[in-house]
Amino acid sequence: MKYLLFNAPFILGVVFLLSLISTYLGWSDLFNEVSSKTVGIYVYVSIILICIGLILIIPIKKKIFRVN
Repeated sequence: MKYLLFNAPFILGVVFLLSLISTYLGWSDLFNEVSSKTVGIYVYVSIILICIGLILIIPIKKKIFRVN
């Protein structure tokens, strides 16, 4: 799990989802209400970014633990 800290697509996807969730739960007034099409785009992009991030874990592990 610690490799996800170095994984920009994964972090971006999670932040998109957290901002969307916080807006709809009423925890934040920073974001305006958005239409259902925009919510769909946010969700799809977030899922794609999280999947890309999970795929990139293996190359990140190899770079971090590469022995010269």
